[in-house]
Amino acid sequence: MSTKFYIKDDNGSILSIDGKTRYTLLEGKAAYDFLKTDDGRRRCFHVEIDENGDKLGIEASHEKEDKVKEYEAEQRHARYLRDIEVECKITVFSANMLVSVAGEDDIEMLETFADQETDTESEALKELSLEALRAALQKLSPAEYDIVHQLYLAETPVSERQLATKLGLPQKTLNCRKMTILKKLEKLI
Repeated sequence: MSTKFYIKDDNGSILSIDGKTRYTLLEGKAAYDFLKTDDGRRRCFHVEIDENGDKLGIEASHEKEDKVKEYEAEQRHARYLRDIEVECKITVFSANMLVSVAGEDDIEMLETFADQETDTESEALKELSLEALRAALQKLSPAEYDIVHQLYLAETPVSERQLATKLGLPQKTLNCRKMTILKKLEKLI
């Protein structure tokens, strides 16, 4: 395993593919020592590990720094996904991808999947109803909300009798308050 960094250098012996930029190759300790200097820390490098496990760094211009960082983040994420696949012995694929079929237009993979067991329209209406209920609950007074919460929304709801005892009220009085609150909620919704 080795480390090789290609540093931009006007007098460098290595010419870029487009013939516009010259590089000097620094390897091992020389590369490490250069990267520790102030000049080395100011420079931006695109770094990859090749198939032999060698670390290769190529200096990029500062205006390309964000693109390089974005590319490196994508590469790290792709490696992470591959590691998870291997570790869990699963195959992960994106359902949001274009698939080419000979003789047809490209189709988006999402179009080919449908959950037949879910009624999307009913789910949307249910979500709208829940939103309306949440908004109505916010308009209740703290005492009214407390009654509704303890009777219906708490993790372990209590009975009317238990709540009446807790509040020091007759059960009939609590029942009348509950009915009034429910009618108020119905109007608000």
